[in-house]
Amino acid sequence: MAVPTEPTIYDGTAGVSKNTTLLTHTAAKYVPKFREVVFTNTPFLKSLALSAFGKKAVIGDTSFGDVTKTSGKGITFNKGGYQFEFPLMTTAPSSYQVSRMDNISPQHNDPGKGGAYAWTRFVVPVYIPEEFMLDNVGSGRLMDRFKTEMKLAQMAAIRDLNYIILGHASAPTDSPVGLSKMVSVTQTTDRTVGGIDVAEDWWKNQYASCTSVGGGGDVDRPLSLLRKMQKHLLTIRAMSGSSNEQTLVGTPGAWQYYDRARYADQTSNGMPSLSNKSYDAADIDHLVFQGRPFIYDSAVTGPYGATASTESIYFLDYNEFGVNFKANEYFKVEGWEAPRAHDVRRFHQMNIWYRCVPYVTNRRIQGVLHSIPANSDAAATAATIPTS
Repeated sequence: MAVPTEPTIYDGTAGVSKNTTLLTHTAAKYVPKFREVVFTNTPFLKSLALSAFGKKAVIGDTSFGDVTKTSGKGITFNKGGYQFEFPLMTTAPSSYQVSRMDNISPQHNDPGKGGAYAWTRFVVPVYIPEEFMLDNVGSGRLMDRFKTEMKLAQMAAIRDLNYIILGHASAPTDSPVGLSKMVSVTQTTDRTVGGIDVAEDWWKNQYASCTSVGGGGDVDRPLSLLRKMQKHLLTIRAMSGSSNEQTLVGTPGAWQYYDRARYADQTSNGMPSLSNKSYDAADIDHLVFQGRPFIYDSAVTGPYGATASTESIYFLDYNEFGVNFKANEYFKVEGWEAPRAHDVRRFHQMNIWYRCVPYVTNRRIQGVLHSIPANSDAAATAATIPTS
């Protein structure tokens, strides 16, 4: 990041009492709230929060408790270490019928394989030139500027977190692998997820293409897409280790395709089967597919290896997919600090720090339906993403 440039003429320095007042009013008031409601700003982050914290977190209730204590689904925390590790059992023991006087031989227990993720540290710094402080005398005007800058920094941190987890092309440079690569189409030996070669058969995620959605006419029911979605879900559900708690996360265009099916069913048959709700938090815009929530997010991109500028639907199991934070570096906000008397470059600065890493601990049960034709009623998200 470039060092801020400043004018060459300075008239005075910032007062200590002024800076103390600003710290008191900004950090003390906004930081605790920000840490608790950070996951209430995008549909995807809301869905993670609902799995991890419950309804209170999703509706923005700041009294839901210790934010670092979760259900272990979607959002998890670690307190120590330089990485978090997870076991993978690639073999299973067998069952035997044992007669009354039978003997069985001891069985060797394979310690299994494992993977690991290391956290990446992110920072959102904000600078305000000292000249601004000196030229805008009055606590009201100063407070407005400091509040605005802090809120903008908070929104930037939230936006980038969404990009990081989803693997969006606009995520900060050198971000860890996100959803678009953790659940991908191209799975070659030159790429790893969790330190495990993605080419391993027991580690590959499920994927299927859908080159036609079907439908059309007055009652537009994309039947080809519906059949593909159902088949893909059944395939994932057949995987060992899969739970019954899949969440569908799609591009806006894919979500709208499915919304047409809901409308067609209601119009032609008077059947509300596709319009019922599965989330009890009303502000997560979602539909229901086979009893599972289907959400969209504008930051969702196509998986690595999919056709560019097409729609995609991910089938995620939050029991084994999410984001992990270092608990003591979870959106740590350093309030405004004034320049010191001898500084040459003079500006007030605040930082938002966090260390996190997206993770998948059972890749085989995750899936994606990709290369769905672009929906002309919604802007398709390009599948082209950085390959590094």
